[in-house]
Amino acid sequence: MADAARGLRGVGSAFSGTGAVAQRAAASVSWQGQASAAFQARCADYAASGEEAQTACAQAASVLSRFADRLADGREKVKGLQDRAYECLQRIKELESAAAEAADREQAGRPRPVWPPPTTACAPTT
Repeated sequence: MADAARGLRGVGSAFSGTGAVAQRAAASVSWQGQASAAFQARCADYAASGEEAQTACAQAASVLSRFADRLADGREKVKGLQDRAYECLQRIKELESAAAEAADREQAGRPRPVWPPPTTACAPTT
């Protein structure tokens, strides 16, 4: 994008240069009459158009440069978020593994349930 902005500035300078050439051409006319006036008017139009085009290109280049800066900032933020997401996923995996190990240890520490349960002295009497 920076290259495109530089290109726009270059194009704008070319338009400005073309306008300047048109102004010099109009100033160099040595003839008189209707053709001279028409030529000078047309050159004035080209000169004004060249300046307007140069201004438009400069504005577009400025906008493009600002957009490129914001895009670069956004990419940096996204990269940071991706890095953080990766760290979070790694931490989740670690915690899931630790939870599974804890569950295994807890299960190993308890006796297995016996079914049916043994009869106890508290069984109802008839």
